[in-house]
Amino acid sequence: MGRAAARVVCRQPGVPGAVGGWADKAVKGRRRGSHSGGARQAHDQAGAERLLEQGLRGLGISKSELISLPKATPEKVALAWWLRRRTTVPLVWVSRRLQMGHYTRVTQAISRMNRKPGGKLKPLRDHLLKLEAKAQ
Repeated sequence: MGRAAARVVCRQPGVPGAVGGWADKAVKGRRRGSHSGGARQAHDQAGAERLLEQGLRGLGISKSELISLPKATPEKVALAWWLRRRTTVPLVWVSRRLQMGHYTRVTQAISRMNRKPGGKLKPLRDHLLKLEAKAQ
């Protein structure tokens, strides 16, 4: 019974997200497929691929070298942080693309870069940020 009542309330015009409300008017005439789903995911991944290529060039690493590096090497940590900072690709995608193992390694890498990037991480971060500024 509670669900039915919630549906009735949500169908009232003027309620945000309601059927016939202002949200429907805002998206009327727009193609929903172009703003979500597979097309958006493919676009995000293509952009992330381009950024990855740019980052690899900037750090002087080839794709084959990237594959041979250990999972938590500073270069992979910095690239994972940079990709997640600039794109919306999922953690799993970054993990697979950088061959970092389980996707939680990407989360750990991002935390490491945000908390205390010392030693080799700070210069890599600074270099990637310079690339970012140069691209804009």
